[in-house]
Order: sequence, then C-alpha cells, then structure tokens
Amino acid sequence: MPLTLNNDQLQERIKKVEGQKFPLIELGRVFRVGKVVNEGVTTENVETGQTFWLPQENVMCAYEHVRKCGKYTSADYEAGIIKVPRLAQIIALLALAVPEQIVSFTKDEGERLFGVRRRGIRKKDC
Repeated sequence: MPLTLNNDQLQERIKKVEGQKFPLIELGRVFRVGKVVNEGVTTENVETGQTFWLPQENVMCAYEHVRKCGKYTSADYEAGIIKVPRLAQIIALLALAVPEQIVSFTKDEGERLFGVRRRGIRKKDC
C-alpha cells in the first residue's frame, strides 16, 4: 500500500493511538502517547515519567521522507539529509500509528553496516 496520508489524516491516526504504549525499537524503553493536538504530540517515558514534545512538523517530515525515499534511517539523520529531534520516538510512533504502511527496523532486520547501529522506518511493502 503506498503512503498516501496527508497531514490531517496522519494526525487523526496518531490521535487514535492516544494513551497507548510503544517501545523504542533498539533500547526497548516504553513510552506512552500523551495528548495529541494540532501542533504535535506529547510522549511520556513510562519508567521515569519524563515527557517529551514531538512537533507535528517533525512527525510529518519523517513520514514524508519515507513516502518519498522508501525509508528513513539514523544514517539519514546523521548525514544531515533530514534532521528531526527525537528520531527514535518518531519512528516508533509512526510504526504504531500506521502499521499497515510503515514498519520499524534495526540493522539486524534491515541495513547491515558493520560496527554501526542503525534504526529506521520503511514502507511496509519494501
């Protein structure tokens, strides 16, 4: 299935997972989707209670990059191709909100780069 959600549709999908928990793909830290508003979403580290803000423009930017390029990896982030803060949380959030379109992966499941830890998201049909 091609990625076709616009900003409002993606926001609605994220609203549907409000309150649900999701783990980061490498570290396994568990977060909860907090309040979802037009400007973005809050997440909370379940263990520490620390909250984080994910601006909607950053979430959409990561989604658009996957739509355009087929994947978004930490290598893209480190190379400055696309820089959004809290990449790991956004990856996990997108995999939770649109699982039929996006899947998260680590280097063991995807790109194999010797000695470098990689994580990312890609189109489900890739």
